[in-house]
Amino acid sequence: MDNTLADTTRVYEQALVDLARQHLAAPPTARELLRHFGTPTPRILAHFAPPEQVAVMMADWPNHILRYREQICLFPGVRGLLEEFRAAGLRLGVVTSQVNAEFDIVRAEVGLDDLIEVWINSEMVARPKPNPDPVLAAVRRLGILPLQGVMVGDSFNDLEAGQRAGLRIGAALWGALNPQRLLAYRPHFIFRQVEEMRVLLDQTALRPAFVG
Repeated sequence: MDNTLADTTRVYEQALVDLARQHLAAPPTARELLRHFGTPTPRILAHFAPPEQVAVMMADWPNHILRYREQICLFPGVRGLLEEFRAAGLRLGVVTSQVNAEFDIVRAEVGLDDLIEVWINSEMVARPKPNPDPVLAAVRRLGILPLQGVMVGDSFNDLEAGQRAGLRIGAALWGALNPQRLLAYRPHFIFRQVEEMRVLLDQTALRPAFVG
């Protein structure tokens, strides 16, 4: 969802920098934090703080996200395209690395519950992306086969999870922090702009589409 459907990089960057400055004597820079984007927030913080401190920071984390929630928005064209997908009979699921605390906030802000059938976050499975577990959980909930789906995402975690789950994969370059790393996975689809995903309407074998 982050940086594929919703433009959230700046929100997370600001919120994490604030959180780190409040709780850590030697807080990481924004650049250091960005290196780990695409993984669950507790795992990002674990690079800079011991487990007991991470727990304290995660308890405070929703307050920092809420401070910037008005900046959370869909990329232009996303909602219209998802409406086209649903009208064509495609089924849609979101598989995200977010944890519950941030997931509830972002999900409410993007307002896609009328279009997305399945939502999976990192706390709903034993192993988050890049493991295939969350993607397979979405596949099971939709009652389809992996080969009928495509996983579209902006990070290597998205593409690796989709690939390991047996789905076709698509690189969402418009939100990617490291496009070249995505292309190294040799994705079935390369999308430089949101509207380029419209090609999925021509993939008649597809029943669902997932986004990371």
